[in-house]
Amino acid sequence: LGLVGSEMCIRDRFQLHGKAQSTPDPMSELVYRVHPIPATMQDFIFDFGSLEYDTEKLYIKMMVCKALAGQAEPALELITSLILESQFYIRKVERDPSSASLRDVKRCLDLIVWFLSKVTRRKPATSTRKAPKAGTLSTLAMATVLGLAFVYYYRLSKVESREGYWNALRFGDVQWGRRGLVTAGMKKLGNKGVFESR
Repeated sequence: LGLVGSEMCIRDRFQLHGKAQSTPDPMSELVYRVHPIPATMQDFIFDFGSLEYDTEKLYIKMMVCKALAGQAEPALELITSLILESQFYIRKVERDPSSASLRDVKRCLDLIVWFLSKVTRRKPATSTRKAPKAGTLSTLAMATVLGLAFVYYYRLSKVESREGYWNALRFGDVQWGRRGLVTAGMKKLGNKGVFESR
């Protein structure tokens, strides 16, 4: 019975109701077909444009606060500015204002939350090891770097673009001097060499 079912799937795709078509349809291999919009519908096509800088920042801040509720306010502000800077860098590199959207922000936040649940600090093997210094990276900082990397960094194909991305985060409009970043474990993200894999 298994062979009969598989034979039915292998059957020539150009047969329709048991009769072979005279000419094969080249579009039958496509997942779906795209047809032009009829002239009667063209009055209903709208270009919604893109969000203004302040509006996008507000949306991103709301999304960050919702996804990472309970985290320190300085950390939320930093993550908001890192994502916002990432959005603008991707648009600049790809030369397309629609190449980064709020879907990317949602994807990044979903990954940060997921990595936050998976990333753990190693416990010292012996009591002779020192406790982590104040200002070391927190799990939130590590999860943020991983989320940014998966959504923004890895989509850049050129090495120069990837280096430029981390530089844009380090030297862009991100406010690294904000108070409270040390206690939130986010301050060292602004140091040279933290983002790079070298």
